[in-house]
Amino acid sequence: MAVVFEPRAYEFDWASYTATGLAPPKDAPWPAGHSLLAYLHALERLQIPYDVVEPDYCTSLDQYRAIVLPWPLVVNPDLPARLVQWVKDGGSLLTEASLDAFDEVALFKYPGERPLPAALGVTYGARQQLDGTGLEWDLEGVTGTLRPARWQERVGPAGEEATGALAIAALGKGRVVAAGSFVGLAYWDERYVDFERFIARFAEVADAMPQLCCSVRDGDSVQWRFGLSGGVPMLFVIAEVAGEIVIDFSDATVAGLACAVDLASGETLALAHTGDGARLTFIVDAPGYRVFRFE
Repeated sequence: MAVVFEPRAYEFDWASYTATGLAPPKDAPWPAGHSLLAYLHALERLQIPYDVVEPDYCTSLDQYRAIVLPWPLVVNPDLPARLVQWVKDGGSLLTEASLDAFDEVALFKYPGERPLPAALGVTYGARQQLDGTGLEWDLEGVTGTLRPARWQERVGPAGEEATGALAIAALGKGRVVAAGSFVGLAYWDERYVDFERFIARFAEVADAMPQLCCSVRDGDSVQWRFGLSGGVPMLFVIAEVAGEIVIDFSDATVAGLACAVDLASGETLALAHTGDGARLTFIVDAPGYRVFRFE
């Protein structure tokens, strides 16, 4: 999974809130940064690994199955063609209201003047004030309600009237999920369960969930990272709680591995292989950490 960091959106954000000596804006500043951080907080709490990508320096999207494009008022002009092709090839994109609504010099584009939503198969309606209602969502049978922020827009699949609070459009082998408001910003304002359920379900339908699972599911209590260092599998665990932790791996993730060596203590722990994977069980003294090398 990847979350897009777009510097142009931050520059636009900064310019919008620069002191002018006139009446201050009624809304809290820095929504671009808070929107991005909200998604990162949710992913950390859900223990879903992610990359933060900047379009100017990300040459390929092929390694990702799911991408989040938060606060998408300004979009790097180099990104749309790559993003559309990536979705057509099977990627799942999550984005928000006012997609590509301003150009690089902050000139507003009316909905009919924005090629990116049309290329992604999504249509947006006019801005509306918040009316106190939530955004109902349904991702392949899992439902909930998202909280809007700032303003809301009706959205829908291209070629249809924009009437919904959230649109899901098929494009090639992939999909686009477009929220009609800034749901990340609402989560930044206050953590709530339905947003985390929404992000988790989006990752599930995109096949972007990790191939291992921690017995302590709360990312505020336990964080882990698993990957390769010089071709050697490594697991980092940081815990704010004391006690036993169990990590379950898919079979493909730990195929051919027999044990894990703690680099700090030298302790060697056997992997308990099952029919469809393996399990590593260890103790952490809180606050504490374990770093394992697999052999």
